[in-house]
Amino acid sequence: SYITGSKENKTEIQLLLEGQREFLTHIQSNHAEALELNSDEFVDLQDLPEEKVAFESYPFEDWMLFLHPDQKPLVAKEFNGPARLRGVSGSGKTVVAIHRARHFARKILEERTKEKVLFITFNRSLADLLNNLIKKLCLIREQPIICVSTMDKFCRDYVQFQSGDIPAFQEFTVDNVWYDSVRKHLEKLNDIGFCKSITNESADVKILKRDSDVQFLKDEVDFIYGKFVHSNSHEYLSCDRIGRVRRLIKSQREVILKLYTTYAEDLTKQKQFIPREINRVAYTYLQEGKPAEFNYRSIIVDEVQDLSEIDMSIL
Repeated sequence: SYITGSKENKTEIQLLLEGQREFLTHIQSNHAEALELNSDEFVDLQDLPEEKVAFESYPFEDWMLFLHPDQKPLVAKEFNGPARLRGVSGSGKTVVAIHRARHFARKILEERTKEKVLFITFNRSLADLLNNLIKKLCLIREQPIICVSTMDKFCRDYVQFQSGDIPAFQEFTVDNVWYDSVRKHLEKLNDIGFCKSITNESADVKILKRDSDVQFLKDEVDFIYGKFVHSNSHEYLSCDRIGRVRRLIKSQREVILKLYTTYAEDLTKQKQFIPREINRVAYTYLQEGKPAEFNYRSIIVDEVQDLSEIDMSIL
């Protein structure tokens, strides 16, 4: 969960390790009210003999592909548009998604079309795991139909398909551009309440890396990258920032927008294209009507909450 989960999952696990959370092996009666108010469903595996037998006797990969009878209708269910499957960690969402990918692969084979199924996942480690599970579940002729990819890799492959080349980036150079951009705006950032303990004389990389405000600003710039193409970035001044926790007044947004602009333009001058920028290029290409390499019958996304608005628009 720490490797493949959301930021919230990682934070909770870290708090658990620091002793600020309590792990309960059994749910107590005094937690009943809290559980009833929770929108997710908790399942006691002891009440499900079929799962219990599977868990005790199946190899781990087989258990990861085990589909409970109550889940089977979801695999082939028809929807009029996008559909979301919700549930707690470990409740089988990914298992349903894998079986659903195979369901569409079979339909493509039956109908003899040249379509594909696109399976987008959170990171490369999870993509490798899903590829192995798909190989274990699917017939040889079904496997090539299902394309498993991270969002960044899909965009990179698409841009390369359209342009014949893909701009690269060097992490060291990108980091230097970021910290230089912060230094250029440090005085204005101080004026709006950020990085108050840092001066131009003390703004070396080690100090900047440790500063929580600098990390917040980096996340905020990443938010702009994920929500707007560069030409529309001015809309950041009035957009909703749902989930960003820290409120910003207009003067703060104006300085952060200038920080973003400096960072984005300096990256371009250095010929550095970070994944977020490549995703924006992909979005622009699709808006211009440039087709992807394959026609996708269905798109399945694992951990959809981790995608940016640009990513969702691409899909």
